[in-house]
Amino acid sequence: MPEYNRIKRARPLLGTLVEITLEGKRDEKTLHTLAGAAFTEIERVHRLMSFHDPHSDISRLNTDGRGRPVPLHPWTIEVLRCAENLKNDTAGLFDVCIAGSLLHLGYLPGQGTKVPPLCRFGIIKLYDNHQARLYGGAYVDVGGIAKGFAVDKAVDILRGIGGLSGIVNAGGDLRVFGAKSQLVNLRDPSEPGTSHHAIQLKDGALATTGSYFSRKKLPEGAWVAPLIHPHTRRANPGSRSVTVAAPTAMLADALTKVAWFARAEDSARLLKTYRASGWVLGKHQEVVPLTGKAA
Repeated sequence: MPEYNRIKRARPLLGTLVEITLEGKRDEKTLHTLAGAAFTEIERVHRLMSFHDPHSDISRLNTDGRGRPVPLHPWTIEVLRCAENLKNDTAGLFDVCIAGSLLHLGYLPGQGTKVPPLCRFGIIKLYDNHQARLYGGAYVDVGGIAKGFAVDKAVDILRGIGGLSGIVNAGGDLRVFGAKSQLVNLRDPSEPGTSHHAIQLKDGALATTGSYFSRKKLPEGAWVAPLIHPHTRRANPGSRSVTVAAPTAMLADALTKVAWFARAEDSARLLKTYRASGWVLGKHQEVVPLTGKAA
């Protein structure tokens, strides 16, 4: 029987650093092979859903999908369907049709030679034959949900292996699997180089949204962040962070944006609907549960 081993691997993917930690009674070579297979799943999601790649499903939807339905990979359809369900359940507080605002703020690369005009109207129509069409002038970016989906796909091929535990972490969107729980430290939004709080997580996912690494000052003096309110299309940098624990990383990833924009009482109701918990982290080590559950 192999000795108990632990490995940690990292690769730059999804616009961040993805880390995979595996441990169990497996030899190191096997653990590295499993980690490599998990990275392959993440790379596949990256290729399919990158806004930056002109050949990705999302780029083809933003260009060819305005005039006709375009065929998309089933994984892309799955992410778009989840996004549309969340949009309906949250009265539009989660919307992937906000890429135009991110383009204007310089958080996404321009499509072609010029940035398109801002548009608040965008409807994604999904078809049963893995096709989709985009109506309106808005642009789609699934960066607020696809990172969590990629984590889930990596975990899917790891969690069925007996005696194996670990964590897949894509820049703070993470999922723990196996019999062993993990202590996850949360950044202090006012001092992101330090830990604000810690959550014990077992067989579940966690995601955090904050503006501490993405805030920037526009020439006219306003501070912005890539947190776009779906109703107003305005950037909302804020000074806090929001953490959500959910059954899957895709849900945790998306629900942090909902909790960021929703009123506290609405957040609590929506999180419970999805069997999720949430916390708002503020200054002076303040932690406010959104669902009445202490961290």
